[in-house]
Amino acid sequence: MSLLQQNVALIDETKPEKRNRGLSRQFWALWAADGVSAVGSQVTLVALPLTAVTYLNASPGAVGLLRAAGFAPVIVLALVAGALLDRRSSATVLRWSSWGQAALIGVVPLAAALHVLTIWPLVVIALLVSSLAVFAALASQSTLPETVDVDQLTTANARLTFLRGLAETAGPAMAGFLVVALTAPTAMSVDAVSFAAAALILLGVRTARRPPATGTGTGTGTAAGSLGIAEGARFLLRHPMLRRGAIAGGTLNLFSGVGAALQVIFLARELRLSAAFIGLLFAVQGLAGIATSLLVGRLTRWTGLGWALVLGLVAEGAGALLFSLAAGPHWLILVTAGTGMAVGAMVVPLYNVNHISLRQAIVPRELLGRVNACARTIVMGTLPVGSLLGGLLAATLGTRPVLVAAAVCMLAAGGWLATTGVPAVRTVADARRLV
Repeated sequence: MSLLQQNVALIDETKPEKRNRGLSRQFWALWAADGVSAVGSQVTLVALPLTAVTYLNASPGAVGLLRAAGFAPVIVLALVAGALLDRRSSATVLRWSSWGQAALIGVVPLAAALHVLTIWPLVVIALLVSSLAVFAALASQSTLPETVDVDQLTTANARLTFLRGLAETAGPAMAGFLVVALTAPTAMSVDAVSFAAAALILLGVRTARRPPATGTGTGTGTAAGSLGIAEGARFLLRHPMLRRGAIAGGTLNLFSGVGAALQVIFLARELRLSAAFIGLLFAVQGLAGIATSLLVGRLTRWTGLGWALVLGLVAEGAGALLFSLAAGPHWLILVTAGTGMAVGAMVVPLYNVNHISLRQAIVPRELLGRVNACARTIVMGTLPVGSLLGGLLAATLGTRPVLVAAAVCMLAAGGWLATTGVPAVRTVADARRLV
């Protein structure tokens, strides 16, 4: 019996008699910890670069290096982190990641108070915090399935997505106020406290330590082989729906990264919008994403799982195309760009929540960390590449043509997924039968 068949059998044998019960206390503890740390992280997202620019008067190159320190671990560490997670209790890893981030971020306001903070320690701290964040993100995805029933995964992931969207919308405004009131480095102490609080809340979440899957580490003498990374990759690539969803998502994010890098430049320089109107558009975008995250379960039941994934990608591309075509009178620019940004934000949860929930439902627990890591590397690893590509292309071809081309490619990624067998899959049970 294959790992997938064993997992399906286990799920079928343990179908919850408590199907109509609410989400568990352990889930709500995970939810609360995630929300507290998410709000704090938004403070650091604003305060960290401002510490470099306003407090340390860092050069543009140093600021770029600081930003790169936040991206690099996602690409470099994700696969190793996923493999290590499959050998540990994911809740324990999540808790210690929170403690580690609290301690590291707490160094910044302390060093500033002692007048010993410089840019290079700040870059190192950013790199280490980002590394722990990779472990935390994967640990959260591995912990969730152990706190809820299989049929509650979509609802639970939607609740987490809603909370994170709320933090991403309200957090930057709070961060700006704290930076003004406390100075940038001191404001980061709020994030340190939030991670410490999250670690304490996570004491209420327990998961089992899982032994390595059978066969892990055999057949190769490489580090990847000894960690069993290839086994997770094989599972992901063997399952047609997981494979196609990851490839389409990674392709879309490559061109979404192109658009993200040029979004503010387009609004400010091409469309000549003021900072106040740009802020308003981003607020609308954030609120649209929050609203949809509450409806993901209903929309998925209506469209079916496969069409939910396809529509999420296609509509995001359509929103990007509408945004790139914004022109004309001031009011029309606001309506067109705002609608495009809102449409794109509204459908992101439709893809993200369902793709994550699908993996959590059908991947064996002993492989979940590695499969999540492989999928995250494919889907998220293309974003920084797209950002770099967007800047290079816009310098040669202009901002609007690059945005239009990127949007068309995003539409193509969703269109390709629609031509596969994915739309025919209505439920998780249908997806399990594919292998």
